[in-house]
Amino acid sequence: MTHQTMRHRRSTAARRRGSLVPAVAVALLVVGGTMALVFDRLWIDAARIELLTAAEAAALAGAAELADDGLLLEFPDASERNDNALEAALRAAAGNTVAGQPVSLRESDVRIGRIVQDPAGRDVFLETDDAPTSIAVFAGRQRSGPNPVSLYLRDESTGGQPDVTVVAEAGIDNHVIGIAAITGGCVPALPLAALESDATGTQTETWVAAIEQRGGADRFRYDEETGIVITAPDGLPELTLLSASASDSPSEAAKSNIRLLDLGVGLRDDRCAEQVLRGLTLDHLVDFGGDVRFDAGPLSVRCDPSIGPDTQDACATIVGQPRICFLFAADAQQPDTATVPRIVAGRIMSVRLVDGDRLEIVVQPCVVSTRTAMLGDETTPLNPYIYKLQLTH
Repeated sequence: MTHQTMRHRRSTAARRRGSLVPAVAVALLVVGGTMALVFDRLWIDAARIELLTAAEAAALAGAAELADDGLLLEFPDASERNDNALEAALRAAAGNTVAGQPVSLRESDVRIGRIVQDPAGRDVFLETDDAPTSIAVFAGRQRSGPNPVSLYLRDESTGGQPDVTVVAEAGIDNHVIGIAAITGGCVPALPLAALESDATGTQTETWVAAIEQRGGADRFRYDEETGIVITAPDGLPELTLLSASASDSPSEAAKSNIRLLDLGVGLRDDRCAEQVLRGLTLDHLVDFGGDVRFDAGPLSVRCDPSIGPDTQDACATIVGQPRICFLFAADAQQPDTATVPRIVAGRIMSVRLVDGDRLEIVVQPCVVSTRTAMLGDETTPLNPYIYKLQLTH
């Protein structure tokens, strides 16, 4: 092989090596850009999911405040309730982060109103302060805002930082027909029933007479800031319940205006106490089909007019806490069976023992919003004490 031929081959190989370098560089640039675009897309999607979670939390927190005890006052203060709903929504949003940054909503991002039907029969959100039942939250990370979502390829992929916006809507509805247990959760209900009414008029300490006709005393107030009950009026009447003694005859026991209901625990004192503290689970309601509903009429439930020591202690532990409870119809002939026509909600404001083992409980009505409430249709009577809390958008 001649010297000239060898020089020609080395020159050709060098040219080949030189031509591969820019090709590899271009390929790496394309692959890198593609990966950056993929990562940016995933980052934006993750940010949108986080933002939606924050918006939903804000909407639910705000909607829950629309169902408060103020609705039970003779003259409810709508403006205060709306302000509380707005503050709750802003506070809930601030407890979340998006792309590592805290969520900050403006007051204008939270709309208070209710769902109405437009002329075409579609459900639409109407912003109004008049009897609101819904909260709409508009959350976003704008490229012009203080905390935009940062990307790998700002200019190349989006022309700058991207806009990430979401809308969440939550509402309350009190067309309630009952309660249903949820997997992994508890119904915030007590296994206790108060006497609904007394047609003879001899028993004045009934739910209808003391609470709904506002004939009860007004001695206690629940302080939201401290979480304790204080001796001061608050505009809500109270009902005093007195259990029977374990030594009472059936006829004497039947005069009691409270019943301990057998909700799946056989009236065992320790297990009833656990229900008072933690609520009702799916296991407790197996015999009822997993729910307790009244759209088909009253229920017949085994009961006891006396209350054991464990359950007495549990009642004292939850003073001030809102709970769903039951009403029962008077039946002097059956002190061990209660006819239960409906559910209400109340707070235990005071607990004390009277005459040895009789438990005196002072109850005040309250409003409970819960996912465990079961809804009927628009013809279902409104329950002023219990609301279904749910995402509606």
